[in-house]
Amino acid sequence: MHIYYDPANEAHVTGLSFLGPSVTPYQGFNPGYRIYTIDGNYANSSWVTLDHETYIANLTEANDSGNPPKWFKEYSAKEAYGLEQLLPADWDALMNDMETDDVLFHKFWQYYWKSEDKSVSVGCDAPCRKYLLCRIRARSENCVKVQ
Repeated sequence: MHIYYDPANEAHVTGLSFLGPSVTPYQGFNPGYRIYTIDGNYANSSWVTLDHETYIANLTEANDSGNPPKWFKEYSAKEAYGLEQLLPADWDALMNDMETDDVLFHKFWQYYWKSEDKSVSVGCDAPCRKYLLCRIRARSENCVKVQ
């Protein structure tokens, strides 16, 4: 996801783009897909995203058991983050909360990696968190990645 701001007033959120997960298990990530619920297909609809649900298959579990992967719902954005709406300002407020709320950020980190075992267990320290939240806020030119 990327959150966009007015260049003349960076406190003013102007837009949002969702980035869906990949079904391809690139670099050992779990495959995933997302279903978006949109307000639409009627007169005067808002066409806003009402929710999204992410489904994954745990490849570690499948490989360990020798069985085909089982797809399951990993999370609903509204349920997982306690959001009433998924508007740009709501996501901006959530990112602000993630700056200091370790539990909330860890949950986000887990879903960011589609619950992939290694990346989730390695975690994301303070410089990593700052960089990731900066990139989500589409301010990449001002983000500094610490190695």
